[in-house]
Amino acid sequence: MISFIIIGRNIENTIAKCIESVIRFIGNNNIIEYEIVYVDSESKDKTIEIAKKYPIKIFQIKGQVNAAIGRNVGAKNAKGDILFFIDGDMEILPDFYPIAFDTNTNKLKYPFSSGPLLHKHYNGKFEYLYLHNDE
Repeated sequence: MISFIIIGRNIENTIAKCIESVIRFIGNNNIIEYEIVYVDSESKDKTIEIAKKYPIKIFQIKGQVNAAIGRNVGAKNAKGDILFFIDGDMEILPDFYPIAFDTNTNKLKYPFSSGPLLHKHYNGKFEYLYLHNDE
């Protein structure tokens, strides 16, 4: 089973896109055994409200919070034997699957992997401005 572990704080403008990208990734790659876990680090906006609209597990951490703590909480509460970490302001592209998995066996190619990141730029209202390509 794959546990998709999303972490975030005050990401009401991006959490839906992130979760929906994970759901698309699951569907497009016919992943049957999975869970989606969201770990929130004291959001003060509508992030939790938005996340609750999806069929995912939600954990809220308080006190000392940072990305590493969020990932650790997600890993501790995940049921999968494969842990897939993604930040709540990111989206996973469907074509990442053959980078990380052998498409014949559906097993990981490597003990860990990391995919290319798209650098999308937004203005203060989170309106898309442009894509920065490092290639």
